[in-house]
Amino acid sequence: EFIEDAHETIDARQEAFLNYVREDDWDLFFGVFMTTDRVNHFLFKDYEQDGEYKEEFLEFYQKVDEYIGELRDELPEDVSLVVASDHGFTSEDYEVHLNQWLEDEGWLDYDDEDHDSLDDVSDDTKAYSFIPGRFYLNLENREPRGSVSEDEYDEVRAELKEKLLALEGPDGEPVVDRVVPKEDAFEGAHDEIAPDLVAIPNHGFDLKAGFSGADDVFSVGPRNGMHSFENATLLSDDPDVSVPEGTDLFDITPTLLDLLDVEFDAREFDGETLV
Repeated sequence: EFIEDAHETIDARQEAFLNYVREDDWDLFFGVFMTTDRVNHFLFKDYEQDGEYKEEFLEFYQKVDEYIGELRDELPEDVSLVVASDHGFTSEDYEVHLNQWLEDEGWLDYDDEDHDSLDDVSDDTKAYSFIPGRFYLNLENREPRGSVSEDEYDEVRAELKEKLLALEGPDGEPVVDRVVPKEDAFEGAHDEIAPDLVAIPNHGFDLKAGFSGADDVFSVGPRNGMHSFENATLLSDDPDVSVPEGTDLFDITPTLLDLLDVEFDAREFDGETLV
């Protein structure tokens, strides 16, 4: 039933795309196939590890390929097609409930046993987490009930980073590949609201948060695929566009502006044009 629903959904999306492309004269048209994300979440391990539903997975992507081809056929010769995904995928082995881990390790506490939101954390809390892998210290003068002083900030953050890198899964595998401090990950007018640390997981560990509590830090959910930072898709049929190794998703916007012959200040963008 799931794969049938996925086909029905992408069929309807394709019908809408074709209608809009045919009926209007676009300078820039975005079409998003969200169903690929859903199929990957529930069937990616079947594809990657020759599971029960591998053929259904491949048949679905054959349809995606056909639909992209249909859209290309509707476009004039002087129109460029760009295909991109905002993340990659890999197999999921465990969900990792990071706020439960913080609670078990003494970093997070609640006012009472009935808790389900950030508002329920106690004044004794030193850190909490949001998805995906974002960690905030309960910093004085920033958090409503901050408990970590600014003088302690560097020491406490370094300790949390060390503990994250030492976290192991049920099979003894390291959960976290690397931990990035805020100053290395974020820059801009609102970097004061950025997380203090960002944990990048190893493949197989899907980092979760939530404040309702969990029976265990590690669990196996209904999904067998998870987002990855690697193997995202970016391609174009425009001969002037090249996608070398090291290309970043930030490069898409300046590339589109270049293809549209729109003047822009390259200094305003994190990425670089691929034209």
